[in-house]
Amino acid sequence: MGIILVVAIASSQLLYKAEVPTFGCNTTGTITELQYLRVDEKAFQTLLAQKVALGDCVEFMKGSEVQASPVEVDPTVLRVQTEIDPPGYLAPSSDFKPKDPNEGAEAK
Repeated sequence: MGIILVVAIASSQLLYKAEVPTFGCNTTGTITELQYLRVDEKAFQTLLAQKVALGDCVEFMKGSEVQASPVEVDPTVLRVQTEIDPPGYLAPSSDFKPKDPNEGAEAK
């Protein structure tokens, strides 16, 4: 039964593109704290740097493409990079948009 769950989770992941420089963290509490601090760029960058140094968070540059799936209990959060860095990170969904499957395709 565990294998079926893994397959279901993996198949529900889509590619998302970061619309702004953003982050992913281990807990929703850290995400909330960082989002609250975004109005104060210096405080935000200081806390984010601390969380990254401790291994609690990672940063994503604007335009980064990540595999992600919405967190069922909280639609404001995406679970990102689960296949690359299990169990993945939680990231603010408002910072990402689903990647257009035709983006980057050459015209025929």
